[in-house]
Amino acid sequence: MVSRSVCNDKYDVVVIGSGVSGLTCACILGKLGKRVLVLEQHDRPGGCLHTFNEGGFKFSSGNHYIGEFDEVSKKLIRICGSNVTTYDDIIETFIMDGEKISYSADTWKQVFNEDPKKITRAADTMWWVAFVKLAPLWLAICAWGFFKTFYSYAFMPYRKYVKSKWFRMQEGDVGCEPIAMVGAAVTRHYMNGLSKLSPKFVYEACRTIKKQRGRVVIKQTVSKILSDGVISNGVKIYSDYIISSIGALQTCRLTNKKLSVIEHAQDIGQSVNHNFVFLGIKASLPPVVWIKEGDNYLFISTDEGAVHLISDTMNHNDMKKLFLKHYPVDIEYESCASKHSVKKYLGRFASYGLACSERRFTSFKCVRGLRPNTNMSNLFLTGQDILMPGIASCLMTGMMTCRQLMGVTLLDTILQNDIMDRI
Repeated sequence: MVSRSVCNDKYDVVVIGSGVSGLTCACILGKLGKRVLVLEQHDRPGGCLHTFNEGGFKFSSGNHYIGEFDEVSKKLIRICGSNVTTYDDIIETFIMDGEKISYSADTWKQVFNEDPKKITRAADTMWWVAFVKLAPLWLAICAWGFFKTFYSYAFMPYRKYVKSKWFRMQEGDVGCEPIAMVGAAVTRHYMNGLSKLSPKFVYEACRTIKKQRGRVVIKQTVSKILSDGVISNGVKIYSDYIISSIGALQTCRLTNKKLSVIEHAQDIGQSVNHNFVFLGIKASLPPVVWIKEGDNYLFISTDEGAVHLISDTMNHNDMKKLFLKHYPVDIEYESCASKHSVKKYLGRFASYGLACSERRFTSFKCVRGLRPNTNMSNLFLTGQDILMPGIASCLMTGMMTCRQLMGVTLLDTILQNDIMDRI
């Protein structure tokens, strides 16, 4: 479903990067009749969804167990030609300084001792952030003033918004102590159960793109973004529009014209760097475990014996020791990776792209500046830097970017002719 060479044809849209957001953009625009070319620097598409087989175990670099997908996300996944599997058992297990709990959808309220409506109320304010990014400037300014005035709780530290210490265990999902709207978005995501993208999502999305007369081409290094296309592997490829899913800072390095987004991206800075350990075991473990001991965090995801350890505070040996301390199992396969592996696949050291800092969501200039549109009329951004980390966010930003590229207006929204209505 992928190619190694680019035809000399002109495309309506070139998408740089084949992660979740890039593939989502390509599938949406293809469904709307656009001819799309996806360019991937690596020898396989997928970005954070890369999988590999070692020692008889199949490891997924980014498609861990995910929380609940809303109906919009499910529709976007179907448009990509794929599907989601849901799980109704234990959602997450937390081990904090020796104390251990697990929760399911039925026991969430008992464990966290919080009103689910309070979490949902804060999480829903993220839609205001999306609106400020997409609306005309005058309306965005008005909406921001209303948002800051009447939803001020969304901007307070999440640790103050909620009571239970167990909420802190989910901070690893964004790499920092979040404000309420960000922390609540993560909590709600995991409140009602686990999901997982089809392990064939990348293949199915590439197949969909091919059916729509588009192409996904690997081993393509884009060196320049132009007003009428891109330079990839030294060859100019003509297109009306370019979508970059490789991150704001990386995109800024490819343009001759200075992008206004660079000011905000540099101000926010990159998120955390991670170390990774991959273990193959025969034992059965909970699907998702977070361990906190002192200042150290360890994330554990297990699927059919393939164990993935992730930490931004520990080295590989300490990660393995902490894992075995709580789960003394026999290891049949072992390997590791670091931020340099992330750099190889994603072009940056930071796993999550830009940091999910308070300023990223409390400054109008940052919120408005990190949007799909750029000051190059033919260039659009998509991916984690536009909203926040996570597969669900990447799906959503793919939709947001396509909406802006297609010129969807407020009137279209009122007349129910928005991007989701068209697809």
